[in-house]
Amino acid sequence: MYNLQLVEDRILSIATDRGLSKNKISVEATGKKGFFDSLKVGKVPSIEKIHKVANYLNCSIDYLVGRTDAPIIAEVPSIENSLSKDENRILDLFNSLSEDNKTVLIGEAIKLKREQAYDEAVSKQYKQAT
Repeated sequence: MYNLQLVEDRILSIATDRGLSKNKISVEATGKKGFFDSLKVGKVPSIEKIHKVANYLNCSIDYLVGRTDAPIIAEVPSIENSLSKDENRILDLFNSLSEDNKTVLIGEAIKLKREQAYDEAVSKQYKQAT
């Protein structure tokens, strides 16, 4: 079983070094405010949440759960940290869909992009004509 106090202490140690608040980590890394409250009441976070926090802090999951004392991982750019809040939200929603629904969503996105391109072309022609 995980030592949840150790998990919290290690997250907060890195957060303090970087000037990050608990709330900022909860919301930006996991998308919810209650991450630390869940730890306090003994709820073991999913591996997905631990992974998101580790990515956000650029440390290893092994460090957060106490398997190693070395927080540093090889410098690998994290796409999640480079995405906007809306982009991360879309990615999370997409990842939660079934494969069939992912295919439907991609098809709809392609249609929207085509409609947007058409609207932009019509608008450009209108501007040139006036």
